[in-house]
Amino acid sequence: MSYDPRWQLLDRIWKSDTSVRVYDTSLGDPASSADIVVDNSTVATFAADGLTLAAGVAVSEFSIDGTLAGDSTSTVATEYAVKTYVDAQIGSLTQDRIIDGNSSVQVIDDSGDATSTVNFTLDGALNMSLTEEGLKFDAAIDLSVANARVRAFSSDASLGGYDGTAPGGFASDDLVPTQLAVRTYIDDIHAAIEDPTGFFDQSSSVFGVDQTGSTATFYIQPASGSYQIWMLGQRWVKQVRDEVEISDVEGLHYIYFDGSGVLQETTTFSTALLYQYATVAFLYWNATDKEVQYLGEERHGISMSGKTHANLHLSTGTLYVEGLALGNLTVDSTGDADVDAQFSVGAGRILDEDISIAISEHTFPASFPMWYLDGATMWRKHVATDFPLINDGTSRVSYNLDTGGNWSLVEADEGYYVLTHVFATNGQDNDIVGIVGQQQYATVAAARLGASDEINQFITGSMPFAEFVPIATVIFQTSNTYSNTPKARLVTNDENESWTDWRTSGLTPVAGSSTDHGSLSGLANDDHLQYAHLAGWRSFYGNQGFQAGITISGGGASVVGGVSVTSSNVTLTGGGYFQVNGSASINEFSIDGTLDGNSDTALPTEKAVKTYVDTEIQDLRNELDLINIVEVFTDATAVTGDVVLVDTTAGNVTITLQEHPDGKVMIKKITSDSNSVIVQGAGGLIDNLSARSFSTPNEAYTYICDGTNFYVF
Repeated sequence: MSYDPRWQLLDRIWKSDTSVRVYDTSLGDPASSADIVVDNSTVATFAADGLTLAAGVAVSEFSIDGTLAGDSTSTVATEYAVKTYVDAQIGSLTQDRIIDGNSSVQVIDDSGDATSTVNFTLDGALNMSLTEEGLKFDAAIDLSVANARVRAFSSDASLGGYDGTAPGGFASDDLVPTQLAVRTYIDDIHAAIEDPTGFFDQSSSVFGVDQTGSTATFYIQPASGSYQIWMLGQRWVKQVRDEVEISDVEGLHYIYFDGSGVLQETTTFSTALLYQYATVAFLYWNATDKEVQYLGEERHGISMSGKTHANLHLSTGTLYVEGLALGNLTVDSTGDADVDAQFSVGAGRILDEDISIAISEHTFPASFPMWYLDGATMWRKHVATDFPLINDGTSRVSYNLDTGGNWSLVEADEGYYVLTHVFATNGQDNDIVGIVGQQQYATVAAARLGASDEINQFITGSMPFAEFVPIATVIFQTSNTYSNTPKARLVTNDENESWTDWRTSGLTPVAGSSTDHGSLSGLANDDHLQYAHLAGWRSFYGNQGFQAGITISGGGASVVGGVSVTSSNVTLTGGGYFQVNGSASINEFSIDGTLDGNSDTALPTEKAVKTYVDTEIQDLRNELDLINIVEVFTDATAVTGDVVLVDTTAGNVTITLQEHPDGKVMIKKITSDSNSVIVQGAGGLIDNLSARSFSTPNEAYTYICDGTNFYVF
């Protein structure tokens, strides 16, 4: 160890660069102090005024005064002094609340108070209390029920049940339902009434069909942003494009959102499409040509209930509102100009339940597709041309012929008349369509009458859409002598009308609509060929049936086939008569049972004939003692002249005698069993008895009638 010079310095204690050094004024130092140096840095100095650290004021005292009364900046309180002071200060405060200004949360315990509560005071006013009973909301917060108590948050989706006589029925004032409970309760109500269901705003979405080759996909997407659909009271916000592939099945397809909000398609119609789901569109798929040939609007709104929608859809369908008149018809012309077979259709409007559909004007010459049946039940669409008919050949116009359930287009005969039926639709691309007539007619009158038959056939059976509204029927005459493009001309009907107007007829393509015959036009005209004239002559061919009878006055009736008359007599007055196929004239129906008239102009009634025949037969029996042998095994009826041989092997047999003046019946048991033959009169007595019986084998009796009662011999 080497020598350190600092060993001679008695005013310090050191180790390396850490030391304690003492200064004294008697030795010439500026002041008496003791410095503590750590790592060559002075960290503290003790002087007459106290301990001074490297930073801060000097501390001259460590105090145990629990009151901290000195309030000195040079005194440090001990732990005891601090604890004593703090405990004393806290002990003088109210410890049961948190306070900020005049708002507080206060805890009150029933160990010394009336009840245990936690009070919430805001801006000096008691607002809410938490008690053993639950939350108490005071009237100051404007509740409908002042001082209501909330004791629990409830997940009961029935909100207390539906039976007012049960405990808790009709909900409770002291329960707060959860969000799920409230939503489930409301959803259950919507599910029960199945509403609202439909589209909130039809214009906020667009739909269509994308086709690639033989595959078609239906889509619907927001017009911009999003659109809303509702199903059984549930709202779905759609923000993206939805798609569904159309199945390759001929006929109608229904596009709809199911209960999970997924776009679906089906070929089976059900009222669930109207009650429960958001139906988007109807379409007709042509499975032969692999194309959608009709796409109809079905985005109904939410203000119409599902049941109302179904009722209107199934009972009335789509209705005519306004416009849609045919115009610019050139009728009864030469057939040498194209305008002779063309017309226009005015703008108008139809109403598909709650959807108002505007039909655009089809200016002259109107161009719209023609529909017709092909094969068994397949509807086909012919491309639209300037002519509302089909003439694909080099000759005359075609009509739609049904040959044993197989439909086809057939060229009409020379000079014959065919029909085109015009309909308005809710179709996205074809708001006007034509239906090819299904008959050809030799006369204009027959064609006009056929129009009524055909239009009713369409709307009651063969039309595929309840969204079609019949507008008009026009009559074309077709001939090779016409030199215009379709070899056809428009003609007026026998009522001098250029077209038959169905717009206000009340006819719609739903079941039962055609029964409203009173809504058809021209009912006052005496021109139905299958009915009798109110005045004038008309020949009838085939059998004719008259339920209320016939009165012929001042003339005759020539019958070629047959007349059936029920519920009344035929009255012939003023020299009237019947003549059948040129035979003798008949002017009387006779009820004389003697046929004494012996006339060639009278016909006896059934009763007259029977009376005469029965009398003659009875007289013959009386003269010849005619008998009729009858063998019976079960109960039977005997008439005068019967000899009844009764076999009672299977049991007793009852014979009922029919009364007849001077009648005679003989009855004999022909078997050896012990069963009986029981004889009774149909209305009279037998030897003053209601019935007689006998059971001896081979026993026999004769019964004579005086017209009412019988006597045994």
